Amino acid sequence: MAASLDSMVVGEPQILGQVKEAFAVARASGTVGGQLEHLLQSAFAAAKKVRSETEIGSNSVSIASVAVELARKIFGSLQGRTVFLVGAGKMSELAARHLVQQGAGAILVTNRTLERARRMADTFQGQVIPFDQLYEAASQADIVISSTGAPHPIFRREHGQEFLRRRRNRPMFFIDIAVPRDVDPEMGKLEGIFVYDIDDLQQVAAAHMAERSREATDAEALIAGEVERFHQRLLTVNVAPAIVALQRQAEEIRQAELKRAQTRLGLLSAEQIAAVESLTRGLVNKFLHPPMQALKQAAREHDAARLEALCETWSLPAGACRAGTFYYGKSSERNEFRRRGSTPEREQRGETPMNLRIGSRGSQLALWQAKHIATLLRGQGHSVEITIIKTTGDRLQEVTFAQVGSKGMFTKEIEEALAAKRVDLAVHSLKDLPTELPEPFTLAATPPRVDPRDAFVSVMYENLAGC
Repeated sequence: MAASLDSMVVGEPQILGQVKEAFAVARASGTVGGQLEHLLQSAFAAAKKVRSETEIGSNSVSIASVAVELARKIFGSLQGRTVFLVGAGKMSELAARHLVQQGAGAILVTNRTLERARRMADTFQGQVIPFDQLYEAASQADIVISSTGAPHPIFRREHGQEFLRRRRNRPMFFIDIAVPRDVDPEMGKLEGIFVYDIDDLQQVAAAHMAERSREATDAEALIAGEVERFHQRLLTVNVAPAIVALQRQAEEIRQAELKRAQTRLGLLSAEQIAAVESLTRGLVNKFLHPPMQALKQAAREHDAARLEALCETWSLPAGACRAGTFYYGKSSERNEFRRRGSTPEREQRGETPMNLRIGSRGSQLALWQAKHIATLLRGQGHSVEITIIKTTGDRLQEVTFAQVGSKGMFTKEIEEALAAKRVDLAVHSLKDLPTELPEPFTLAATPPRVDPRDAFVSVMYENLAGC
């Protein structure tokens, strides 16, 4: 989302700013922290990487921004260019606003209704031109944006010839966003006059959108790499207590040895004390590096036996070395996850590894959830493969829930795959599951949830400040 791949306009930059603003408000309110904060910071970094390493945001895709881009190609710089708005519609206002942001100078406005022309002129601190002086004023403008409701063209070839004579052949750019057209296509054949109508602008915007879609493929690959990097970092968080305990233990030993050596070292100067501190800290850090990396690697691979062995080797507290993984087995007459110990303990209980198939939707969130559980299961010695199942909700992207009803839209096909034994289990967001599961299905496990205050979801407000 932060990289704008899920936006209606792929590659638009506004969404990243909105997410950053919401994050700033949440952090100022004390409602975000821990892993959610790390996740958001990683998302911002990934979004920045997408924009810097792909061309996803390089081409304009809105009608107004395409018009500005074309104007810049014609004139080079828009600094000080005069813009003439013929008609006071919303599209004209939007295009003029983009031009002003790029440095355009005087804004002239005319409209058959004088009051509407005044309101538009006030918006840009511009000048109102009476409609009967349309042609006299047009020759003063470098860029003309026309959007009247006239049934026939109001700018014809002979008008263009007169404009060029008055301007001594300096170029003019006509943006015709009226339907039907305000500018006769014949006028665009004159050398020095450039005419783009709404169809031309839409074609350019569509071509740019297609280019962005191609760039989105590269962007998704970048994001997948960043997601995997974050996931690997997340896995090492479980061993943070063990690493802290190891560092604390080493620091206690260092301090004890320094105290023992103090009588032999005698009275030291401040510089000498600093040198001894630096030397001993450096040695400790170098000795700690291999065991800390080993702890992190065991956590990433969900190797509970190795983690336990490492903790025993360095005499770390048992509470700091819990792997916290899940095991999928059979109990009573239903499948369920249970917290288990190391692999040798499981073998002593007579539990053998299984070949498991996980059913999942194909969305990024669903696949992340499925891969996360698959990693946990593989850490317990099971063989796991993921089967993507396309649900009704995935197919009906352009239809609202109110039109078709949302019950079972994201679960029906998954339930059918489970019933037909094409998959052994499914990983799903709890919010999308029915209130009552049909027989013979059961909710086998719910992993621990993070603090719900770390989430902000709203259909009414854009940020916490508006609540």
